[in-house]
Amino acid sequence: MREVTQLTAPELAPPIRARGGVDGFHPAVAEWFRRRFPDGPTEAQAQGWPHIASGADTLIAAPTGSGKTLAAFLVAIDRLYRDHDRGVDVS
Repeated sequence: MREVTQLTAPELAPPIRARGGVDGFHPAVAEWFRRRFPDGPTEAQAQGWPHIASGADTLIAAPTGSGKTLAAFLVAIDRLYRDHDRGVDVS
C-alpha cells in the first residue's frame, strides 16, 4: 500500500484551517454545510479547503463521492459571501 503524505495548511488562508471543520467559513456557508452534511466534512474537504482558499494549486485525489468538487465550490461561494459583506460588487 502506498504511503500518503499529510499536508500542513498554508498560513496564507485565514480563517479556513485544516481540520477546522466549517467554522472558518462565512456563517451562512457554514450553517448550510452543517445542515446538509451533519456528519461534517470529509477528509478530502478538511485537508483541501485551506490550500484551495490560499490560492495554491491543489489536487485532491480521493474516491468518487468524497466531496472533491464541493471542496472547491464551497471556497468560491464563501468568497462571494465575504465580498458581498465588504460591499464588493461581485456582478
